[in-house]
This record gives sequence, structure tokens and C-alpha cells, in this order.
Amino acid sequence: GEERFAKRIARAIVERNRIEPMTRTKELAEVIA
Repeated sequence: GEERFAKRIARAIVERNRIEPMTRTKELAEVIA
């Protein structure tokens, strides 16, 4: 099924990348968690 919080997660990823681009999977996991 669809991820219920897809827009919220996408927005958090974009905001995080504006501050400092992610280079590690762990950083992505921290943003999503």
C-alpha cells in the first residue's frame, strides 16, 4: 500500500538536504524516523 506519511517524509528529506546533503543511508533513516 501507500505510505501514509509520504508527503511529510518527502518534505523532511528536502528540508534536510537544503541544510546539508545526505551522504549516508543512516542519515536518511534518521530523517524518516
